[in-house]
Amino acid sequence: MFSTWRNSIRTEILFYLIPGLLFILMFFALTIINMSTTQQNEAIIRQTQETTRHYASEVQVQMRAGLEFVETVATVMENYRSRDRAEVNAMLRQFIIRHENFVGLSLGFEPNAFDGRDSQYRGTPGSDADGRFLPYWNRITGKIAVEPLVNYQTDDWYQIPKATGTSLLTEPYLYRGVLMATFSAPILREGKFTGVATGDVSLEYLSDMITRIKLFESGFAFMVSNKGTIIAHKDRSLVGHKSLSEYGREAGGEGFIKLAEQIQRGEDGFIETEDPETHHPILIFFSPMKTGNWSFIAVVPRQEALAGVRSLTRAMLLIGLAALLLMTGLVFLVATKITTPIKEVAERMKNAHINTLFNSTRPDEIGELTRAFDRFVTSVKSTILYIAQSPGGQSSAPSLMGSKQKKNGPNAKPSEER
Repeated sequence: MFSTWRNSIRTEILFYLIPGLLFILMFFALTIINMSTTQQNEAIIRQTQETTRHYASEVQVQMRAGLEFVETVATVMENYRSRDRAEVNAMLRQFIIRHENFVGLSLGFEPNAFDGRDSQYRGTPGSDADGRFLPYWNRITGKIAVEPLVNYQTDDWYQIPKATGTSLLTEPYLYRGVLMATFSAPILREGKFTGVATGDVSLEYLSDMITRIKLFESGFAFMVSNKGTIIAHKDRSLVGHKSLSEYGREAGGEGFIKLAEQIQRGEDGFIETEDPETHHPILIFFSPMKTGNWSFIAVVPRQEALAGVRSLTRAMLLIGLAALLLMTGLVFLVATKITTPIKEVAERMKNAHINTLFNSTRPDEIGELTRAFDRFVTSVKSTILYIAQSPGGQSSAPSLMGSKQKKNGPNAKPSEER
């Protein structure tokens, strides 16, 4: 039976068609899966990059609002003519009460640049020992209080606006135990630098804002300065104390060193690297913010970001397998439909004799085969009859024509005549 199955036409059809169909189907399936997953990968990366830019834009709006507020205060001071220190102190006090996002607000004037009467205000609220008007209203201790500014001789928040005449957002720094960054805008009267207006923002406030951002299941965001200093992060121990390059060198994360270089150039994009702690592949998206040249960074585990791609791949593989099984079934049915009539004809031919005729009306190749058989039998029969009727052929005719009659008896009729 196995030999019959192995040597059948149906087996040959299945043997040659199924591997070919399998190859073609798998080729197209893998091509489609590759194209689909590539497009899905690109779509997810684009979407996550746009999400990063969106969040960067939101943070940029808030940071820009802080800088614009300080610039507005500077403009007010440029046009302020009353020269009333008590009135300005009261104004700054109201400002910091209303704007809780600021840890401190200040004005810092050049010597005698505010009212020309520094010598009369030595040691008064908001003025230093020389009477220079430097009010710094802050809530560093938890209570709102005023004190004179210090470190203005060296710090960027004073020296850069003085040298360039432009506003800035400083690199993070530590002041009295508080990690902060400062918005600073120059006060220019008739084009001459007379002082600065500043606003201090706690990096704790920025970290609280950043940690509320959710990306996929376990993704997170953080912010760095242009120099790579970590400004806001869910791990508070990194804020203000490490740069991306330092973190990369200490943790063995080469990707973070490369990231720091790209951020310093103000680039926008993403990199794929390894989490130095979990050693799992991660995607890091980054987008610069104009205010302060800071950058917003989103970190997403690759497995989570591309989970949809894997689901799509599995679904397409299952569809391909189902299609293969369906095609195999169809080929089997077609092969059976083709070979069954042939097998029937073969069985009848095996038991046929000189009087067997099929008289088939099938229009296909099997019908042609049976009709050819009928013509052959008829031709052979005619030849035998001719020989039997010719002189000398009488002795051989019964042996050719009567084999069936001998079997069934002398008076039996032919078993088939169709």
